[in-house]
Amino acid sequence: MITLAKQVYDKTIDLPIKEKIHLVDKILADISPIDPIIEKAWILESENRLKKYRSGKVKSVPGNIVFDKIKKKFNNEL
Repeated sequence: MITLAKQVYDKTIDLPIKEKIHLVDKILADISPIDPIIEKAWILESENRLKKYRSGKVKSVPGNIVFDKIKKKFNNEL
């Protein structure tokens, strides 16, 4: 690991998880900036999905069921 990167890592390893997440978000945004148009589109999409869920137009599916279906699909393709 690069010396400076290791120094940064060593200083941040003991940070509280929220601060680590904030730091990672900042680094990722620097590496791969978010296109404001795409971000706005995703915000609108998520708001629309939440409205549909709250109105009862769509139902949620428990995560374990979703992951079981994915595992079955990919196991059948192997």
